[in-house]
Amino acid sequence: MTGHRPSSTLSAAYLHALLDHLAAAGCDADRLYGADRVLAWRGMDALQRYPVAEWDQLYAAAEAQLQDTGLPLRVASSLWPMDTGPLGLLSMASTTLRLATEALCRFFPLLTDAYALGCDLDGRAFQVKLSAIGGRAWPRLEVYTLAIVCSHARWLARRPDLVFDAAFTWPQPDDVVLDACKRLFGGSIAFGTAQTFASADAAHADLVVSRNDYGAREALHAQLQERMNRLHEGRAEVVHRTERAVCARLRQGQVDISDVAADLGLSVRTLQNRLKARAVSYRGIVDRVRLAAALEYVGDAGVPLAEVSDMLGFALQSNFQRAFRRWTGMTPGQYRRGRPLRP
Repeated sequence: MTGHRPSSTLSAAYLHALLDHLAAAGCDADRLYGADRVLAWRGMDALQRYPVAEWDQLYAAAEAQLQDTGLPLRVASSLWPMDTGPLGLLSMASTTLRLATEALCRFFPLLTDAYALGCDLDGRAFQVKLSAIGGRAWPRLEVYTLAIVCSHARWLARRPDLVFDAAFTWPQPDDVVLDACKRLFGGSIAFGTAQTFASADAAHADLVVSRNDYGAREALHAQLQERMNRLHEGRAEVVHRTERAVCARLRQGQVDISDVAADLGLSVRTLQNRLKARAVSYRGIVDRVRLAAALEYVGDAGVPLAEVSDMLGFALQSNFQRAFRRWTGMTPGQYRRGRPLRP
């Protein structure tokens, strides 16, 4: 009997990026997909997975509605590194493009299990490669991924002039997609190749990430590594449920373990024991959730720092100040002053 191969999945963040782009483009996603489905997608967190095949069909429907087969490229190029969550923030905390790319490759399984991402530096070229897992190619996902990698490299290095060659294993698409590829990557575009990759001059690998957030690097790396551990070890359910409950409680300023345990239908002792069995502490979960939210709020100049501690559920602003320094090595004010405005 032949075993059933699980379908490829990707992070719900891919869904959110599409919905955000459609809203900005004036396209009614509720009418296109159904209000109930859109509401459910909006309620998913980035740790949840969605079938690649269904995501691909959603893009096909949106492309038909907008009459734009280059939609994946446009969505990808509209995203900033901070829009991609902790992984994007980790790339900002890297010192060079090579280190930023290596971090992306290492934690890429958190984004999708349809592909493996790797990078090579051979003395002449710096290359980022996509390898399909299971032999199935997803053209929209491939071009979307490489577009994000190249767009973010330009943003991180403050070098909008960087040129990339790109190659794809699938046949040449229509002129709309081809023209969009040429504009985004800037270099030569090839189809029907043996490997999907984006390639740039080797010197680009050493370009300094001029928007780096050094203090957050260690905390972000630990957060992503923990997610990787859970992904590979199949330990995710109780941890994910706890994280989601903490996220919901955070908005109410109530992150006491007794409240979260009640939300999960568990006693405090049972929740603590289940987390302990997975080498995770409740305080660690709260810290990770708060760190992700803190980096978002503090990074947004439109949110007064005086309000951030309340939004994160801290009783006193001084407690938030100490926690933020413990997480990042900086005060919230220092972190905000060190971040550039979006160009």
